[in-house]
Amino acid sequence: MAKDDDIELVLDVRFEFHPAAKKSAKGGWYKNKEHLEHAVDALVELPFFKDLKFAGPDDKLKSFKTPQELKSLVAIGRDEWTYVQSSDEDDRELRIVFQPTYDQLDLKIFISGRLLKKHSDTILDQYIAAAHGVRDALGDVAGMAVGYVWPDPGDGEPFKYPRPRPPRTHPEIPIYSVVDLVDLRFHKSKHPNAQPKEARALTAESPPKPAVRTEDDDFVALRWAKNATPSELRRAAGQRESWISEQIPMELEDGFNEQGDQIEKPGKGAKAKPPLTLYSEKYRTGYKAVVVFPDGAVEPHAWNQAKMVLKKKKLDDGSPVDDLMIVVPLREHVFTISEEAKKNGFAAVVYPSEDGYFWNPDPPGEWLGPPIGAEKSKPLKPRVKKSQSRAKS
Repeated sequence: MAKDDDIELVLDVRFEFHPAAKKSAKGGWYKNKEHLEHAVDALVELPFFKDLKFAGPDDKLKSFKTPQELKSLVAIGRDEWTYVQSSDEDDRELRIVFQPTYDQLDLKIFISGRLLKKHSDTILDQYIAAAHGVRDALGDVAGMAVGYVWPDPGDGEPFKYPRPRPPRTHPEIPIYSVVDLVDLRFHKSKHPNAQPKEARALTAESPPKPAVRTEDDDFVALRWAKNATPSELRRAAGQRESWISEQIPMELEDGFNEQGDQIEKPGKGAKAKPPLTLYSEKYRTGYKAVVVFPDGAVEPHAWNQAKMVLKKKKLDDGSPVDDLMIVVPLREHVFTISEEAKKNGFAAVVYPSEDGYFWNPDPPGEWLGPPIGAEKSKPLKPRVKKSQSRAKS
């Protein structure tokens, strides 16, 4: 898991050029250098701009001292990415990337490390101002199609934060954004990439506090985080996912069902191996089915067998067992015995799916609340049902 110091905060916006602007500059809007020059003008007054020292194409970075020098390094009249950075080294802590293509401009800003801490209290406002400023600088020639601010922990890992159940995702929207930016003027236009319904859904109502909604000249910002400290980014990402899942159609995250249960697949080749109901040699994981009685008690024989395997961490033939899961017949049984199972060291309590796998109602991870349905379950105190011994004569 990435350390808090590794978090990189990303502003990710895309501007779509209108047909008239594309026709005015043969071969691409970027041949008219004024567009990118105006975009630079929109950034120079922001506080983080003072930390930028180098600019140009990736292999031709040069130092600059004035905005005019910077413009000549960024607006080169070609569909080539250009950069503005705090350092010419790979460990730069602040970087702006201009990505021009024939009909759009992707603008990304990355800040991390010492500079993220330096600007922690203001960087979200600076990012909002940057997107708003570039949008205004481009005027009527382009509109902002999408805009987000999201934390990236690096190393290809997803950002970790308390999530709602069930977790959801979207093919185009970063699920753990902490700022949403919506250009209503663009989405009201006739541009083929305008999404008026989605834009209205995101901006029709104010989000719950402490999130803040601001609007200026049809530019709406939904700011979920108060600042860019790691703990606040995590809190904000969870609140935002909960809210946005209710506003627009979202997809279940792969491997989850509508109840928030995660699929548990023993893996190909798993088979019964006494005393376990199922054993996966590949994952060194065992599964033991038990019976749960109506009063919340567990049939003792199978339960005690499972405890013995867990204690030894292996089967009688020496097969290693790193994790052992208890299998119950019904979902509600999971909540009946889950606490008892945790006390005894079992990895999880699962129930069978219709396709031969299992469902785990309380999978590992950070969650905003208890498993769905657990709060309604009021079982008796879970306990192992003891065998009745026959009285001596």
